[in-house]
Amino acid sequence: DGDGVADADDAFPVDPNESLDTDADGIGDNTDEDADGDGYPNNEDAFPLDASEWLDSNGNGVGDNAEADDRDNLARQNFNRLITLFSALRTQAEVTVKE
Repeated sequence: DGDGVADADDAFPVDPNESLDTDADGIGDNTDEDADGDGYPNNEDAFPLDASEWLDSNGNGVGDNAEADDRDNLARQNFNRLITLFSALRTQAEVTVKE
């Protein structure tokens, strides 16, 4: 169809305006209002070609769903740091009391 995509790799080999159908709904990504099929229109979706992401609250280019793991890891790290700090303080207090 002359769009520069080999027919074997083209979801629409006879349509020069389309070559991808990310959500496999039969509507090409160029005209599909929700290209990834996640329920969020492309114009409201921070990641219009990734069905697992649609929001990037802090604007860092990483979707909120992926960052949930980062927040959990950070909370765990902070908790472990607090435990280490409290243990060190308790040890210091025990040493001080013995003196």
